[in-house]
Amino acid sequence: MTATSPATDTAGPQAAHSGFWRSARARHLMPVAFVTYSLAYLDKSNYAIASAGGMADDLHLSAGADSLIAASFFLGYFFFQIPGTIYAEQRSARRMVAWSTVAWGLLAMAQGLLSSPAQLIAVRFALGVVEGAVLPSMVMLLGRWFTRGERGRANTFLILGNPVTVMWLSAVSGWLVSASDWRVMFVAEGVPSVLWGLCCLRLIKDRPEQAHRLPAHELALLRSDLAAEQAAAPPVSGTLRRQYRTVLRSAPVLTMAAQYFFWSFGMYGFVFWLPAIIKKGSGEGIGATGLLTAIPYACAAGAMLLNSRLSDRSGRRRAAVWPW
Repeated sequence: MTATSPATDTAGPQAAHSGFWRSARARHLMPVAFVTYSLAYLDKSNYAIASAGGMADDLHLSAGADSLIAASFFLGYFFFQIPGTIYAEQRSARRMVAWSTVAWGLLAMAQGLLSSPAQLIAVRFALGVVEGAVLPSMVMLLGRWFTRGERGRANTFLILGNPVTVMWLSAVSGWLVSASDWRVMFVAEGVPSVLWGLCCLRLIKDRPEQAHRLPAHELALLRSDLAAEQAAAPPVSGTLRRQYRTVLRSAPVLTMAAQYFFWSFGMYGFVFWLPAIIKKGSGEGIGATGLLTAIPYACAAGAMLLNSRLSDRSGRRRAAVWPW
């Protein structure tokens, strides 16, 4: 990894480092990306609060059944992630993200209306299907809007929706369950996704050229920097099938996939079981459990912001990943 990029060399102080939030691109797209991923994470992770808040008892779920329902989400996620991302790349990331957001909001609401484990498994699987392509589509979209020297921070502000969402999700969801029940929580927290997905059709553009409010000089500079990056990148040739074979045989890709697998293995175990562990270990109610669950994610948010800034400043991406 090098410490600079074409964007860093040519964009000057307005682009790659201290000027990230001075760009109209960041001010336009990053809040939209942050809210979108936050809502996705909300409707994925509030299952843990519902389970600890009475759903497991009401539906007579064993620990094994509870785990199977939670895992069915990722089965759907696995099957649709690559096809959905191909659609976003070749057709429209805007439509993929917007309609997926509407669909997962409706499915999240449906969880509050179900009464059997089999129904929950089916809905959680469908929830994973519609959400599977959203994160990679958003990462791909940011690659069109930001240069290499900016992408560390752009991707961090996208994924920052993870810990920030869990912070307020834990507190608000705990309050909703204690004030009503887990069914009301699912319905109430699904509605914002439906409304936001419709807003995304207007707010998200597939390419910077389609954003009419983007200053002409900023767009010209972005085009120049991205063209320089593309020229420096290894050429891509062959059919789509051959390109996939090349990727799947790539040692760096396989290494990063293994790293992401083990990270997800620990992280999602933490997310899905922490509320139940805290509730049983502390003896507190679901409201206090939600507040205690938020503490680790507050620390994570600060660490992510610091790490992304150091990563973009140094250009040493490997050092920004492996220690964590």
